[in-house]
Amino acid sequence: MMNKDGILTLARNLLEANPNTLNNPDGYLTHLSQVHDLARDVVENIHSKYKLIPLILEEVSLAAGLHDIGRPLQKDQTFHELRGAKYIEENGLTKMVAPYINDVYRIAQIFIKNPFKINQFL
Repeated sequence: MMNKDGILTLARNLLEANPNTLNNPDGYLTHLSQVHDLARDVVENIHSKYKLIPLILEEVSLAAGLHDIGRPLQKDQTFHELRGAKYIEENGLTKMVAPYINDVYRIAQIFIKNPFKINQFL
């Protein structure tokens, strides 16, 4: 499963491949890192109090870190979360987001609202 360094490397690569799509690329990278860490802290806190809640720490923090991965893909930020989920669904295995396609889909679904594949919409 991809870790925070992997998220930031993927984001840097997307920024490099899509220059001038974001006004503040450094702030974007900081945001991804902070959201990853915050989600990790929240899940650890939940687990410390409610051990039976089936949250997978690595998956939740990974999805949180990837939630804005679609932002560099297009200057128009409308539907960036759907664009990002589609990108992860289509590239998650080759980018080593997760080892199995079901895991990749589940992670992408965490950061969008629709509980089904979104390829049909974009």
